[in-house]
Amino acid sequence: MKDARGRPLVYIASAYSSDIQGNTDASRIYSRFAVKQGYAPLNPILNLVGVLSDETGRETALEIDLVLLRKADQFFVFGEPTAGMKLEIAEAEKCHIRTRYFTKQLEEIT
Repeated sequence: MKDARGRPLVYIASAYSSDIQGNTDASRIYSRFAVKQGYAPLNPILNLVGVLSDETGRETALEIDLVLLRKADQFFVFGEPTAGMKLEIAEAEKCHIRTRYFTKQLEEIT
């Protein structure tokens, strides 16, 4: 599925809960990177921060994350995968969504 301007949708996966502020800031950088690469980012961290709490809304957030992931053309994973990211990776594999891995410094891991 592409956005109105033909940009492929890319789902952004990165750590969140261990350092909420730092990881949210990093997630913004990852989304900017995707835009510069020609993608329209779907970033659940930025979409759901302030909407669901990490303590009580984690299961709901993961459900919503997987719905968004299924809409994506590609899947970008930034940094070492957390437990939640591993669920997203498994879903991407199940749905045959192209997955690309990057370091936190935006270097692609091949």
